[in-house]
Amino acid sequence: MLSECKGEDIIYAKLSDLVHGRLLITGFHGDKVWDPLVEPDSVIKRGDVSGSSLGEFRFSRDFVHLPLPFVGAQRPGDLARIGRSPELRPYSVGGYYDRPIPRRIVEQSGIPRSAFGQMKKAVSILIFLDRKLMPTATRRSIEAASNLGLLGWVVYICGY
Repeated sequence: MLSECKGEDIIYAKLSDLVHGRLLITGFHGDKVWDPLVEPDSVIKRGDVSGSSLGEFRFSRDFVHLPLPFVGAQRPGDLARIGRSPELRPYSVGGYYDRPIPRRIVEQSGIPRSAFGQMKKAVSILIFLDRKLMPTATRRSIEAASNLGLLGWVVYICGY
């Protein structure tokens, strides 16, 4: 199994003690299915690799990852209709970051509107850009591969 090699999801390591045996719900892919201004497309096209490096962490901490936007992603027309429906108008805040479906879910769970979803805030760390963040053994393996002329292969696999 290949993961997204850049390790951008290392930020979730802070949740190590909290996620064991639990369900982690994220909004990966929400831009594509929850934005009421985006026209529905029957083909699921990822715009990025968010969440792809959670695999090993998920296995080591024994939790289930549910990127909630993928629930219903095969029915984009229905999601668009729901997001634009009169029932969700109270959850539409306008602007470029308007996501009525997740806003309704979160607000009805008791979280105040002012506490979330005001603007897009993607968070990731590119561990390969900071030598201190990458484990020494991993860095040495990559450096050894580059000395053997394999770096082009490694870079291609990792999507750089």
